[in-house]
Formats: sequence, C-alpha cells, structure tokens
Amino acid sequence: MKSYNSLPLVFLFFSFFLFHYSAASSSDVLYRACKDAADGDPNIHYNFCVSCLEENPKSHNASLKGLFKISIGLAKSNATSIKSLVSKLLTNNSLSKHAKSSLKTCSEVYSEAISDLKDAIAAFKLKDYSTTNIRISAAMDASDTCEEGFKEEGDVSPLKKEDNEFFELTAIALAFLSMFRS
Repeated sequence: MKSYNSLPLVFLFFSFFLFHYSAASSSDVLYRACKDAADGDPNIHYNFCVSCLEENPKSHNASLKGLFKISIGLAKSNATSIKSLVSKLLTNNSLSKHAKSSLKTCSEVYSEAISDLKDAIAAFKLKDYSTTNIRISAAMDASDTCEEGFKEEGDVSPLKKEDNEFFELTAIALAFLSMFRS
C-alpha cells in the first residue's frame, strides 16, 4: 500500500487560505473604517468615503493609520483644487462685486486650510495627535466660511458641491484620527 505524503498539499492549502484571508481583511479595514465613520458622524456618507479612498490603490492594503494619511492627503489635494477653481472663477468679469469679494474670501480661507492640513500632517508625523486634530478642525472651517460669504447677500455659491466635499473629507480624516487614537 502506497503512503502519500499530504504535508505539501496541506501547506499549499494553508498558505492559500492565509494569503486570501489577509488580502480580504486588509481591504476590509477600508470598508469597516468607512462604515464606522459614517455611523459615528451624520456628515460622513459611507459611499463617498469608500469611493474617495478606493481611488488610491494603497487604500486596499492600508491600516487605519494608512487610511488616515490617505484621507488627509485627499483633503489637502481637494483644498488645492478648490483654490485653483476659485482663481479661475475670479477671472469672470460678469461677477458682481459681492460675488468677487466672497470668492476672494474663499481663496484666503482655502489657502489657510492648505497650511492647516500641512501642519496637521507634520504634527501627525511627530505623533502629536492633539495638534493634528486641532489643525484639521481649523481647516474644516474653510468650507463653512466660504459658503457663509455667499449666503450673506443671498447669492448662490458656485462652490457648494466642492465645499461640501471638502467638509466631508476633513470629517473623514478626523473620524479616522479618532479611531486610530482609541
């Protein structure tokens, strides 16, 4: 009677199982973190969180700390894009004096937000999570300040969608920071 050594087969099966499980659990961090963030903050929408983070290929294998870094990078990039959009809008000669003034305010607050997010990233690298939280929270205010300028005169903001997305991106970064710290 022949005896088969099944050890290599068991090893192969076990290796496949571990690889498959670790790959699934890595991307599960993304979905679980977005679910927890959305469940904990009415300003965060699960689908928005997932779709934004999935744009970065590193997010699928990221830890919670990695997802935080990605999310704050997205917020900084978004603020930079908004500032660029504001510059383009300011070249429109048909804008009212008040609309131009509101857009200039938006440009200023998004410049400050970019600086705040750079400071938050630096503080995070130093493991100064309190300062990280404060700087992200300060940056988050840019969207409300920008929108408020248009509301004062009853104008419709041309940046409403962008302001809302920026606010949500900073809320996601704060949620991930909070999860990471606990």
